[in-house]
Amino acid sequence: MKSTNKIKVSAGRRAFMAFNYLFFVCIIILCAYPLWYVLVQSLSGEIVSGEGVIWPYKFTLRNYQQVMQLKGLRRVQDFGAAHDNRLCRDGALLYAAGLSVL
Repeated sequence: MKSTNKIKVSAGRRAFMAFNYLFFVCIIILCAYPLWYVLVQSLSGEIVSGEGVIWPYKFTLRNYQQVMQLKGLRRVQDFGAAHDNRLCRDGALLYAAGLSVL
């Protein structure tokens, strides 16, 4: 047996929903494109005007290799590891979590 009790949606409601979906898709594109652009440029071998905007121009991981070879990078990683224990021991992490709940 088919149910005929359907809720009717007005034309104004449909127009609002269509506009709402379109608006949020535009917002998502505006937020995601800069992140995608940076990722594509970091994976491109060389920067060429107009090339590599949607896909990497010449795919390479050389840029990431250069970053990992920086001399100061290891000190920054060690600094973070040394301070993780102090944050937990002093209760600062619990204090921040408690304030976040409030």
